[in-house]
Amino acid sequence: MPTTGVVDGEVLTLSTDGNIVACATSVTFTANNGTREIVCKDSDSFKDALSGLKDWSMSINGLFSYDAVNGGMDLVIALKDDPEMTLRWGSSVIGDQYIEGDGIISNVTLEGPNKGENATYQADFTGKGSYTVGTVT
Repeated sequence: MPTTGVVDGEVLTLSTDGNIVACATSVTFTANNGTREIVCKDSDSFKDALSGLKDWSMSINGLFSYDAVNGGMDLVIALKDDPEMTLRWGSSVIGDQYIEGDGIISNVTLEGPNKGENATYQADFTGKGSYTVGTVT
C-alpha cells in the first residue's frame, strides 16, 4: 500500500546500481530548469523568459563506517574506478513513486570530526540526460 500523508524521512533512500547507500542521514534530489531571457529594445520594462536546458542531481549525507556495504568508502572507490551508475531516489514501499536516472559521482567527502563525534561522508551525483519517474511494484 503506498505511503500516505506526510512522508517520514526514514522512508526515503538513495540507491546506486540497485543497492541502497549505507547509513544515510539525508538524501536529496534536485531538478533545475534553466531559463533564457528574451528581451528586446522595444519590450516594455519587464523581462520575459523561455524554458532552457534542464539538469538534475542527487546527493547524500551519511555516517561513515569501514564495514558498511555500499557506504562512503565504496563511493570513493567508485569515483576512482567507475563513477557512472544508475541512481534511484525514493522509497521501497509498493505503490510509492521513485525518481531514477543515470548519473556520475561528481564528488565524495569523508570527514573525520573531533573526538566524540561521528565520522561522516557526503557525495554528489550529476545526472546524465533525463530522469524517469516510476512506481515501486
